[in-house]
Amino acid sequence: MKVSLITITYNSKKTIDATILSIIKQSYPDIEYIIVDGGSTDGTLMILDNYRSHITTLISEPDNGISDAFNKGIKAATGDIIGIVNSDDFLNREAISTLMEIVEKEGDFDVYYGNSIMFSETGAYTYKPGADLSNLPLYMILSHPATFIKRDAYKKYGGYSLEHKCAMDFELISKMYMKGAKFKYIDATLSCFRLGGVSKKKSLLTEKESCEIAVRNGVSRIKSKTWYLKVRLKSYLLDFFGKCGVEMLLRSFVKKQSQKNTIEIRWFLKE
Repeated sequence: MKVSLITITYNSKKTIDATILSIIKQSYPDIEYIIVDGGSTDGTLMILDNYRSHITTLISEPDNGISDAFNKGIKAATGDIIGIVNSDDFLNREAISTLMEIVEKEGDFDVYYGNSIMFSETGAYTYKPGADLSNLPLYMILSHPATFIKRDAYKKYGGYSLEHKCAMDFELISKMYMKGAKFKYIDATLSCFRLGGVSKKKSLLTEKESCEIAVRNGVSRIKSKTWYLKVRLKSYLLDFFGKCGVEMLLRSFVKKQSQKNTIEIRWFLKE
């Protein structure tokens, strides 16, 4: 089975190398790599030229936002399974081999998802979404770069909504869940997710969109608002204590794992 991996990028010269290397160093043999660039002007395209032999399809043109770029990549994909790895994230070495072992053994699923190492300058921790998706109508439980969707599922349920500028992944995944798509949890670390992306920089817009999506999913407006107010408060506290150098103390379950994962990330980036 072929796997299509998509990276969307815009002015990402500082991080795109690690993303590309994480794709081309995968051990699984049948991977199609698609990069959708929004017309970068910072030297990103020069970096992409260095890897041109590893890139199956390169699209470089202005787009109508993140969702539009995602949809361009999906339209170009010919693989049976599609994964999206943004230009500041990367996959773990055996991610696709691990994924495809599960697909080949238990292939009757629309969405496969696993664990991610969430990292920033202040530390790292492993995020495990687990198999219980009962709260998926309320918030985005899955880590997007550790989520892989069958191409047939995109055909059935549609792509990413251009209406949403930040929470498009939550909108699509929760829509699939609400409409009866089959999900499979893989208890393995598949990706590394860099904290502080668009959803963080535009946190209020992300919150607003997410609340609207949750209400559309049947969650009461009060419950949705309360949940995202808690998320915002937690984010503010993490930012405050992070500036004091003790952010990870608020994550008691992270302490040992943070050091281990940070070492793993540094080892990979220097490889």
